[in-house]
Amino acid sequence: LDSDGDGLSDYDELNIHNTDPIVADKDEDNLNDGQEINIYGTNPMVADSDEDGLNDGHEVNILKTNPIKPDTNGDGTIDGDEDTDNDALSDSDELNIYGTDPISVDTDKDGLDDGNELKYQTNPLNSDSNGNGISDGEEDFDLDGLSNESEISTYGTNPRLDDTDGDKLRDGFEVNTSNTNPLSDDSDGDGLNDGDEVRVLETHPSIADSDGNGINDGDEDSDSDGLTDSDEINIYKTKPRDSDSDKDRLADG
Repeated sequence: LDSDGDGLSDYDELNIHNTDPIVADKDEDNLNDGQEINIYGTNPMVADSDEDGLNDGHEVNILKTNPIKPDTNGDGTIDGDEDTDNDALSDSDELNIYGTDPISVDTDKDGLDDGNELKYQTNPLNSDSNGNGISDGEEDFDLDGLSNESEISTYGTNPRLDDTDGDKLRDGFEVNTSNTNPLSDDSDGDGLNDGDEVRVLETHPSIADSDGNGINDGDEDSDSDGLTDSDEINIYKTKPRDSDSDKDRLADG
């Protein structure tokens, strides 16, 4: 007699295995007691036989790891701490905490990997977290002109911050208009912030010597006051195109 249909007789469950003859999966690990004893060699009374942070059923049915060997591939990392899909979340956390798929980098198929969804506070189980009809990947949360997916996957910028490098130019403007680096506040290394070049000096933020005179833009003295443009902006907070910033009839220099 096998009352719970787990492949073990009631007699054996009671007298040999000490399992429950009317409960097919005593440890609730998604493997019935018969499978654990007869096929996988796991402990039918313990959900995680090898104590690697993964329940035996998840190891067998999802990850295809060995439920009685904590480090299946022998790489020095226990199976639960592995990140099979390279989404910056451990397999154990995906299965036990977040409910995401440990073998799919993007569980909800919205263009954002699961780790980044948690990092930037979207729901990795819902492709349209805010329910506005636009997938999380296609959204532009910071209104900088770049989709969340392109910010994360292509440009490495922060989809929650419109000016990732703090240079007073939005990331989308840097990518689409000024052709500057949205991850560097001084794309051409001339000592001037990209935003100051565009909005104050009207020099080229991706060319260190905009006028080709052999002097880097930051070393120029646009107002001939004896101070370089870089020093005026970065050190003295004076106006690099006005020789007398405070109008006291004395040149800034």
